[in-house]
Amino acid sequence: MPGLRTVHASFGDYLYSRAPSHIRIHQSLGHDALAHACLRLIAKNLRFNISQSTSSYKANLSTKADCITLALEYACLHWAHHVAAFSLIDDFASQSSALDTEIGRVLRSKLMFWLEVLSALGKVGLASGLLLIAGSVVSRVPPPPWCY
Repeated sequence: MPGLRTVHASFGDYLYSRAPSHIRIHQSLGHDALAHACLRLIAKNLRFNISQSTSSYKANLSTKADCITLALEYACLHWAHHVAAFSLIDDFASQSSALDTEIGRVLRSKLMFWLEVLSALGKVGLASGLLLIAGSVVSRVPPPPWCY
């Protein structure tokens, strides 16, 4: 299979703490990049009826739709965890504005499509927890009145 895959949990530990200093990365940098990448992927790829359902009244198909790639599945399931992990850095408050803006922009336009993907994956029960995770770390600035 083409490409590099990191399947062992110790690989992250190696990059963050045990690798030679010239290739070691700060853990927060990885989570920041992954949070933004997940949100960009969600914004770009989610669309109406991505699960290719024949009816909104029938159960989802037993197989995942081809349009839900592994990358999109990962993005939909893990964006909030990367946001939360990134929030643990010392200067998160000074860097959170761009992330807050991106989360708001993506979720305002793609929330229902995101829920559809979670439903198609049989994981819609995770939605409220993921939103609570993200909501616990983003700013409490109210959205502009035109969003209502």
